[in-house]
Amino acid sequence: MSDTFFQLVDQDVARNQVARAIQRKTVDSSMRTFRISLYQLEDGAVEGEAIQAAAKVLAVALRVLQVRRDDSSPPARVMRGAMSALVSRAEHGFRWREADAPAVDVAMGYAVDVHGAAKAVELQAAWAYVHRLERKAAPA
Repeated sequence: MSDTFFQLVDQDVARNQVARAIQRKTVDSSMRTFRISLYQLEDGAVEGEAIQAAAKVLAVALRVLQVRRDDSSPPARVMRGAMSALVSRAEHGFRWREADAPAVDVAMGYAVDVHGAAKAVELQAAWAYVHRLERKAAPA
């Protein structure tokens, strides 16, 4: 799974309430499928794509909360804990740990709530911020 289910919202979608509702349903469905799949990943399996996608979604949600000055809330703390678990998995060759599934699942639920409540402009800015961080971190 990639982060395609949380692509930047273009202006046509952002301005159209029906299109936004359709996109939100698509995101909800994709996230539900992704969260279920976390429990089906095998312990020790290399899951770089899933780990990176989850980390991006959490990073965007955390950025939205940071900008809103709500980054010390309980959901933000849970998301940071899950992010820490994902970073640990990246440091260990993207090998999945089954024990991390519940924490990542709960954090992803909070991230969905943040994404659903955020304005399109907030999500666009948060995604742009995360992409800039990725470019800076990429090896030259």
